[in-house]
Amino acid sequence: MAQVTIAYAAGKSGGHIIPCLTLFKQAQEHNQAIRGLFFTTTAQLDRTVLPEGSDDRIVCRLPLHTKIQNPLKYLILSLGLLRSAVSSLIYLIRYKPSRIITTGGLTAVPVCLMGYLLRIPIDLYELNAVVGKATRFLAPFATRIMICFPEAQRSFRSRACTITLYPVRFTIGAHIDQAAVRRSLGLTEITPTIVILGGSQGSLSLNRLVKQALSHYTKPIQVIHQTGSNDTHDWHAWYRTHDIQALVFPYHDDLSAYIMASDLIICRAGAGTLFESMAYKKKLIIIPLEGVADDHQVANAYACQRQYHECVTLRQQRLDHHPTLLINTIDTLLYPQQPQSASYEYVHGSR
Repeated sequence: MAQVTIAYAAGKSGGHIIPCLTLFKQAQEHNQAIRGLFFTTTAQLDRTVLPEGSDDRIVCRLPLHTKIQNPLKYLILSLGLLRSAVSSLIYLIRYKPSRIITTGGLTAVPVCLMGYLLRIPIDLYELNAVVGKATRFLAPFATRIMICFPEAQRSFRSRACTITLYPVRFTIGAHIDQAAVRRSLGLTEITPTIVILGGSQGSLSLNRLVKQALSHYTKPIQVIHQTGSNDTHDWHAWYRTHDIQALVFPYHDDLSAYIMASDLIICRAGAGTLFESMAYKKKLIIIPLEGVADDHQVANAYACQRQYHECVTLRQQRLDHHPTLLINTIDTLLYPQQPQSASYEYVHGSR
């Protein structure tokens, strides 16, 4: 069988790279002869999520430096884009991919422009409810546009989009033995379990809200807490002090077992976290990260709430002024049959 190469453009974010890796693996399930040509950046995150050394994968790292503290940052960025365009052109000519797939972001711009010049079909995925700047820019050059939230169609008025499933990383079996999963993680089988996922950018402020809430929560719980790599607080000691059984780690690439073990997930509103949690039909408290990238997390949170009834969106500013709101919401969702200190209608309507 002749080898087929598909190019993927994603960088600077696990939210861009991991879905591309998932799409690549899904393509290989249908055709083992597929090889991936991945365009990413030199950032440490990209090197961690997308390392070299795979026989079925070629990695081209583009010199795109967006976080530059320098008066000449725009000149440096422009030179980086020019160098990236040349590197992209060389790799595309050399490996002749049958198509380019991208989940957006600045990394996609030089790759897709060079691909368009070479008449390579381009599949553009918008994973969020709000369309990113790079995706809007590249839309006229795309062969197909796929969206996961129907709300994204508003930004592509002149183009028909295809609503598609988010590329979830794992396959969900017909039956999940939650007790067995908890035993494998060293957790108690019957104790209500909360999973806390802050993401790479929003962990610190989410952790602060969770600490405030759980320090006053009195009912039995156990916690799985992805703290984020930037949080230096001794969470192991904190949970021991508050007599809460907890599994704590800074980051994990595959969260499927932790999501399966949960009764309730407290998270930001990255599209991957939301769709993976919905796939397992978990209750969600969404606290979107605000003021970042066109406030796409706020839009994601409310778009999720419109299509999935097992979630509550709480805005961070409201929680800062009403700290008991998170406690009451946790109580409402974990113990729905017991009298609560706040009504579900009040909690559900909080913005």
